[in-house]
Amino acid sequence: MGTEDGESGDTGGADAERSTDEPASGDSQRDRLPTLTRRRALAGGAALGAGVLGAGALLDGGERPDTTGVDDDTATTLAAQFAPDLHFGAAERWFPTDPRRYTSERDGRTVVDGFDALAGYSADRGASDGPPAPTVFHDVVRYEGTDLVVVQYWLYSAFDQFTTNFHWHDWELLQVFVDAATEDPVLYVASAHSRRVPNNEYIDPATDRPSVIAEVGSHSSALGVNETRDTFERFAVQTETADVTNRLLDRIGVPLAYGLPRDEGFRLPFAVPELDGTPLFEHPELPDVDREDFVPASVTLRDGEVPDDLPAREPGPVLVHEDRTGAGASDTGDADAGDTDGETATGDADATYTLTPIEAVTEIDAFTGPQLRFEYPIPTFAEDAAASHLTSVGVPWEQPRFDDPIADVTEDAHRAELAARFDVGEPGPLATGGAVVTRLREATPTADAPGNNGVETREPRVEVRALLESESTELSSFRGVLAAVGVESGEHRLTVDAPGAAPYSSRFRHVPDGADTAGTETTPTDGTEATPRNTATTGGERRTTTGVADGGSPSATPTSETIPDARVTAVGTDGETVVTPSDAAVKFRAATSADGPDVRRVSITDDFGGRVYDALPDEDGRAAVYVHSAGAYTASVEDTEGRVGAYRVNPAADQATATVPAVETGVTSLTTFLETFLRETRAQVAAVRDGESVDAAVPADARDPAARGKGRGGGASATETEPGTDSPTATTSGRRTETATETPTETASETQTTVPTETTTATEADDDRGRGPRTATDTGGGRGPRDDGDDATTPTDTATPTATPTRTPYDTPTATPTDDDTNGDGSGSASGSDGDAWHAATDGSTSPPDPIDQVLRRLDNAIAAARNALDAIGDGNRRAAANRLGALRNQLRAIRRTLDTGRELPAAAEALLASRLDELDRRLEQAVAELSEN
Repeated sequence: MGTEDGESGDTGGADAERSTDEPASGDSQRDRLPTLTRRRALAGGAALGAGVLGAGALLDGGERPDTTGVDDDTATTLAAQFAPDLHFGAAERWFPTDPRRYTSERDGRTVVDGFDALAGYSADRGASDGPPAPTVFHDVVRYEGTDLVVVQYWLYSAFDQFTTNFHWHDWELLQVFVDAATEDPVLYVASAHSRRVPNNEYIDPATDRPSVIAEVGSHSSALGVNETRDTFERFAVQTETADVTNRLLDRIGVPLAYGLPRDEGFRLPFAVPELDGTPLFEHPELPDVDREDFVPASVTLRDGEVPDDLPAREPGPVLVHEDRTGAGASDTGDADAGDTDGETATGDADATYTLTPIEAVTEIDAFTGPQLRFEYPIPTFAEDAAASHLTSVGVPWEQPRFDDPIADVTEDAHRAELAARFDVGEPGPLATGGAVVTRLREATPTADAPGNNGVETREPRVEVRALLESESTELSSFRGVLAAVGVESGEHRLTVDAPGAAPYSSRFRHVPDGADTAGTETTPTDGTEATPRNTATTGGERRTTTGVADGGSPSATPTSETIPDARVTAVGTDGETVVTPSDAAVKFRAATSADGPDVRRVSITDDFGGRVYDALPDEDGRAAVYVHSAGAYTASVEDTEGRVGAYRVNPAADQATATVPAVETGVTSLTTFLETFLRETRAQVAAVRDGESVDAAVPADARDPAARGKGRGGGASATETEPGTDSPTATTSGRRTETATETPTETASETQTTVPTETTTATEADDDRGRGPRTATDTGGGRGPRDDGDDATTPTDTATPTATPTRTPYDTPTATPTDDDTNGDGSGSASGSDGDAWHAATDGSTSPPDPIDQVLRRLDNAIAAARNALDAIGDGNRRAAANRLGALRNQLRAIRRTLDTGRELPAAAEALLASRLDELDRRLEQAVAELSEN
């Protein structure tokens, strides 16, 4: 792609001063370059060789060493010796050429206008049998006082069209680092998309002549150094040697190098550039440019839609140096030839290119062109942030890597080798800034969930573009991975623009090991122990599927070295970023109020798919992310005091948004969530029993947190509405803090009333282990219903129930939920029944109860307990609230035992319950902890 972040633009050196001195005889090419280079060549005319170049030391103070050129003859010889074979894809349209063919004079300046270059090259290609004027520009750099010489190959193309960007003009770079003492290559570096994207690199290659395998449209360069010179191999699968020696990143399981995604079996669609609201090939200023002059429609996005039959990369034209002779021209593959294995013979190439000194184009002041736009809609802020990548490129001789080739080495291990051998170079980007990585996943409905109540994730359908906005760095995914190196410590924002997907944006904190860690602690929002710094928290195992992008299992890695985890920040949920198809996207939004908590983290967990989002909120505490409409989610927020709030989001298929108008944290938020979640579950389990739609049964406030208070009866009474109804009366409002203190002794005024129903006496109910009847006054040691005596509540209340516990026939849902805990101590008898024993119904039936009806009764009781807990919280009676949450805990345990003992439940009901009990337990324990800590 050729752009160096911060180096691109449409001026291209307009203010550059040019040397007016006539070059002296014997001066090197680099001595005759314009004075605009960051480090002017300091010496020239030296012959290649160890005796002349000598061995130097790293300059004092860690400064970059000075570089200079070599004499013309030596430069020409070296350039020809290591001249690469160039392999292009069948869909390529813009091959390396000479930009001088398209120059014009404007206001005394020599420029290459984007319109002129695109139109001129398209016309030339149409009139020729092959690539017009194939040209590669070369430059040779030596590090003063060392044996290190670098041959640079600069490739100019008239246009760049890619998935993630496009721009007028394109400059690509291959660098060959040579040991002057032996004249052997030491390192190959093929540049990727930008300064933060890890390049494709190979240390100590066995061949003198590398292959460059160009990415279609963008021309980003992969290496071919093994026997399969026209195919990139990240791992040694077909051969004994991989094509990169970049170190392995354990978090993603692959070497940290951009590679060549389409050659690795991954789908990579191309975007259509647009100008003035018109596709570029239809623009009135380009009348002679048509659709065929761009990447074929079969691999192109239109209106943001990804073609279903997107083809993989197909080999295309091969270009070799026109003066290839001797071993370099052999196609025998004779191992004794040393460096001929797999090289393309001149006669077998589709075309040859000319090597030309870079000095020949330094007369060009600028490469210009207006900003382009994506044809398919993407967020304007994201497009504007990429503006530098949508205009044109700067000139090579203005880039830092032109004078200091080591600046373009992204693998620290390779830099270390250069420093050890030649005493030159600085620490690399991983050492100075670390890396930021994330593996992309795509949300999709799961067949394991009844109706639209769960998602799973799969490999993304296509590679994507992204922006590390904090550094204005464009990224392109490879093998479904986004990676950036040399990222500074601090807070950053990653914005992902995936074709056919809703936009994704998240903030994260990057603190590589050894940097200032103040204020960077990360605390999970799910109540689990804190994870190591730079590691995203997880909310349970995510359900995944393998998609179309399956790179297979490599048999070998290119290097045994791995990148230390301490240098890497894994963005997202356990290092994964989950995007959502745009046609199924629901926007979740959370806002804060002036008197609300300061939010420090937001996460979203699907019942089946696990956590799908985990990020820092915006600076103002707000958060927004798109989730799949087929999911059923728990949204969790954590404030700066470590308190947690939770909200239920189970959206309808046609729902556009789900909003938390004002985030609250603490026990009220958690208990309200429990009550909502339990009603949702109860309504859906009842729908399963009755053969009705589980999706239609979801209460309004479980679909959208903005409807909180519309899903249950007025107040917080457990007796005024049937679970699952959408009564519009408001419930207890969420409160962030509860400051009331508990009175030493509760009174009977807290008793619950019940609607009369057909009754059985309290003595008929089994205890929570099904061991026979117990009376309502049998509190089980003062702790109420229990599971092997492990309940934490120890009430001191004394009260007499004012209503007789009731039982309804098993074939009808309980009309009135009750936690059977009238005195707030968890001692109610019905709440202890676990369904392992059964009793005769009031109609005299002796048939055992249906397990699903028992579960529904348990859910009714749990709902009642949650409502009574909310009442107690609202009254400032924390002990009573804790006791009622203890009763709720017992109901959940009884439901879990029903599942664990294999009692027959409808599959859909069992799936719903099994996917939700852990989340209910987790939020319940958080609520209990809140009560005990305050």
